[in-house]
Amino acid sequence: MLGFSLGAVAAAAVAATHPGLVRRLVLVGGWAHSTGPRDRLYFETWRTLLDTDRELFKRFSMLTGFSAGALDGFGHDGLAQSLADAWPPPGIGRRIDLGARVDIRALLPRITAPTLVVGLGGDAMIPMAGSRQLHEAIPGSRLEEIAGEGHMDWFADPGRLVRITREFLDATPVAAA
Repeated sequence: MLGFSLGAVAAAAVAATHPGLVRRLVLVGGWAHSTGPRDRLYFETWRTLLDTDRELFKRFSMLTGFSAGALDGFGHDGLAQSLADAWPPPGIGRRIDLGARVDIRALLPRITAPTLVVGLGGDAMIPMAGSRQLHEAIPGSRLEEIAGEGHMDWFADPGRLVRITREFLDATPVAAA
C-alpha cells in the first residue's frame, strides 16, 4: 500500500489497525501529528484562505506545494495556466480540517508491515520532520529523503519516487498475512 500526504496518514492507520491487509507499506510526504504550532498555523492559514480568497489559496498552495525549481520550471505561461485551472476540487475543505486534526502517534508502533518512509527534503507544506516522525515511530522502517523535492514536485517528475519504491518492493519480503 502506498499513501501520499494525508493518504500516507490513512495508509499508516490502516496498516496499524488492520495488519492483515497490508503486506508492505510506502508512506510519501506524510506526518504523524498536527499538534505543533507550525502545523496549526499552516492548516488554519490554508483553511482561512480557502474560505475567504480562493485565488490566494491557490497561490499559497502552489508556493508551499512545489519547490522553487519546480515552479520556475513551469515558466510564466505554465504558472498562469495552473492558476487558471479548476483547482481546488470539491471537498478540499474537509481534507484540510482532517489534516489539522491528525494524531496517529499511538498507532505507529503497531505497524508490522515492512515500511518505507519517503520524505521530501524541500517540502514546505509537510516538512521533512513529518517523515522523520513516522520513521522513528514505526519499528524497522526505512527512511529515504528525496533532497530538494517539494510536496507536489514528484507529480511532474515521478521517476525518483518510482525508482525508490520499486527498489524497496523488489528488496523487501512480503509480510505474512
